[in-house]
Amino acid sequence: MISETCTKRFGIVLILLLWSLMLLSCGGGGDSGSAIPPFDPAAPSSTKAITAFSFTSSHNPILSANATGVISGTNITVTLPYGVSRTSLIATFATNGDSVRIGTAQQTSGFTANNFSNPVTYTVVAEDDTEENYIVTVTNAPNTAKDITAFSFTDAANSALSQDVIGTISGTNIYATVPNGTSRGALVATFSTTGQSVRVGSTAQQSGTTANDFTGAVVYRVTAQDASTKDYTVTVSESPVAGGAIVAGHLAAGAFPSIPTSYINAAKANLHIAYGH
Repeated sequence: MISETCTKRFGIVLILLLWSLMLLSCGGGGDSGSAIPPFDPAAPSSTKAITAFSFTSSHNPILSANATGVISGTNITVTLPYGVSRTSLIATFATNGDSVRIGTAQQTSGFTANNFSNPVTYTVVAEDDTEENYIVTVTNAPNTAKDITAFSFTDAANSALSQDVIGTISGTNIYATVPNGTSRGALVATFSTTGQSVRVGSTAQQSGTTANDFTGAVVYRVTAQDASTKDYTVTVSESPVAGGAIVAGHLAAGAFPSIPTSYINAAKANLHIAYGH
C-alpha cells in the first residue's frame, strides 16, 4: 500500500512538471528570442526603371542593323541611319517595373509599334503603383553623300556659248571641252550634287549662277550633311582649230547655196585637209 508521503511527493513532482511545460510553451525562462515571429508578407516593390532599349533589325525590317539606345537618367536617345523612317518602329526594352505604357496603351517589348517622329514618353509602373517617365528621342544620322552627279556649261547661263557643253565625270575628275576661241575666264557651271553645299576656295557655289575662271583647273569642294568633304577637279579645254573645215564651209556656202546647213556642218566635222595642198 502506497504511503501518504509518497503520494504527496508524486503530486509535487507532477505539479512541477506541468509548470515547466507551461513556461516552455509561453517562451518562459527569459528567452524571448525563441518565440516564432508572426507571418509578415513582403511589401510591393517600388522598382520602375527601363534598363535597356533598342530597335532590332529582326523586329524592324527597315533596319539593316540593330540600333541601341543610350540611357541617361530618364532620357533615352537612339540614332538611326540617314533616311530611315521613324513613323512605325517596334522597340525592344527591359524593365524591372511591373508594366509599361505610352499614354493609356500598354507596351510589350518586341511587339508594340509606335511613331517616333517626335519624342515619346514611356511610363513605367512599379508593383506599389508608383510611376517613372522616360523620354525616348529618336533621330536620323546626318547624310554622308557628297557627290557631283552632273556638270555642264549651258548657253542660257553663258553668253559666250551657242550650245550647251556637257562635262564628263570620271571619279573625282570632271572634263569639259568648249569651242575653240571661247573665253574661259568667266564661265558659269550648272551642276547637281548630293551634298549640302559646294565651294570653290572660300566662295560658295550656286548652280547656274556663280562664275569662275576655268583657264586653269578648278577644285570644287562638296560638303556633306555630316561635315565630311570631297574634292572634284574640273578641267576645261578648248577644241582644236578646224581650219580645213572652215574653208570647206565657205566654199560650199558660196558655190552651192542650196545645200542645207546641216549637211555643210556634217562635212566640216569630218573633213581633214593636209597643209601645203
